[in-house]
Amino acid sequence: MKKGKTPLGNERGAMLVIAVLVLALLTVIGMVATTTSTIELQIAANERNHQKAVYAAESGISHMVALLQSRLVEGNQANIASGNPPNWNFAIDGSHPDLASGFSRQLDGHFSYFTQIRDNDDESPNNPVADTDRLIFIQADGFGPEGATARVEVLVEAGLTGGSLSGYSAQAGGGSGKNSDANDTEAIQDTSSRDLGDI
Repeated sequence: MKKGKTPLGNERGAMLVIAVLVLALLTVIGMVATTTSTIELQIAANERNHQKAVYAAESGISHMVALLQSRLVEGNQANIASGNPPNWNFAIDGSHPDLASGFSRQLDGHFSYFTQIRDNDDESPNNPVADTDRLIFIQADGFGPEGATARVEVLVEAGLTGGSLSGYSAQAGGGSGKNSDANDTEAIQDTSSRDLGDI
């Protein structure tokens, strides 16, 4: 009598099943890698948009600082004539609507900012249109694509003793290598006239 082959004893096609399983596993790994890469790209794009929104807000701060610097002496003629220190009353009392109510600017089609000033609540009771300590806040909101937003706020002091508003000078182009009088630790050597054999 002939023995019949049992299905478990038949190994024909086992390699095909193993190959399909390996292929399915590789497909899942590839899909996970693709999804991870896509998410990482979205995170990087969001971070880039947020950073550019910060730059837009800083542009708003710089714009307002330039306006305030140009009007500080004009707005404090009486204080200067009487020997009193300057203040920000001219900027917050409504006599300069572009300063008191704020303004917005579109930068490159994708980014914009809105900047405004406000008193730092220095008097009691608070009078938002009177400055008694020569300090005000400049606030700027930067906006970008995909809902990117950033807010920068600085406290500035009215003063006539320098090229920039007191309290803002560290952000006004300061830092190593960013301006002509930066305080670098080592001077840069001119190597343009040196022979390559001397190096």
